[in-house]
Order: sequence, then structure tokens, then C-alpha cells
Amino acid sequence: CGGSIRLKTAPGEGSVFTITLPVKREVSATSSSKEAE
Repeated sequence: CGGSIRLKTAPGEGSVFTITLPVKREVSATSSSKEAE
């Protein structure tokens, strides 16, 4: 689905996890009018 998980580790320093997820933004007229109220 387009995401990724990365792991970087070093002895004595710990680990870093990086998770990337795709975000799909959809703007509809209905949701925009509700936010304006």
C-alpha cells in the first residue's frame, strides 16, 4: 500500500524505528460545510 518500516540500530546507542504511511486527502463539499459551522 505504499508505506515502509525502517530500523536503524547501533550497539550501546539503541534503536530508531521509522514508519512511513501514505496519506490520501479527499475534500468534499459536505465535510467542508460542516467544518465552517
